Amino acid sequence: MEETTVNESRLKNSVLLRMSIVAALSLLLLIPTFFVESVIDERQQRRDSAMSEISQSWGARQTLTGPILTIPFKEYSKDSKGNVSSSEGHAHFLPSRLIIRTVLKPDIRYRGIYEVALYNGQFLIEGEFHAIQFNNLGVAPQNIRWKDAFVTFGISDLKGVRDTVSLSWNGLSYPTLPGTLSEDVVSSGITFRPSIAASSSFSFSLAINLNGSTEISFVPVGEITQVF
Repeated sequence: MEETTVNESRLKNSVLLRMSIVAALSLLLLIPTFFVESVIDERQQRRDSAMSEISQSWGARQTLTGPILTIPFKEYSKDSKGNVSSSEGHAHFLPSRLIIRTVLKPDIRYRGIYEVALYNGQFLIEGEFHAIQFNNLGVAPQNIRWKDAFVTFGISDLKGVRDTVSLSWNGLSYPTLPGTLSEDVVSSGITFRPSIAASSSFSFSLAINLNGSTEISFVPVGEITQVF
């Protein structure tokens, strides 16, 4: 009986020893894994730093949105005492047809061992807007500010714009205004102030010479959007 107890004790000790050895080996194997992950993280940070450095002077990832036609209007409200106050609202209209023709010229820049993909893009944006309808918006005709209408084209990183941009609107050319007048739809871009008539449809075109890096995206704002 005593011999059986001794054998059981030795077996338990042997199992515990093996488990301890396995645990120690597992910990030892985690050390090189930790160092490998540390090196990977460091190189990813250096790669991101190289991309950021080049993008600051060339242009970052680009997203193109629009054009979007915005027409301001006056809104009136009464408080509980009957006092009337006014505020400005914006009605945004999207193209019925949007065609984007694209020519991309890729390039590779190097920072040490890291490659950064760059491109220069030539974009021709064309399309149409239907005649503007306020009937379903509940805005009184006398409150619509047609003369203050503007067109916004969203460009996520304006540093990439290489040349002056102008808008052809129903055959007339309009220069660029810096920045955006409303951030309801896009927060970064360029603005134009074409002549807007209540009952007209509008055709437009604009050409953009744009630098960017890594990727280019287009927001399909048109009822029909085509990208070539």
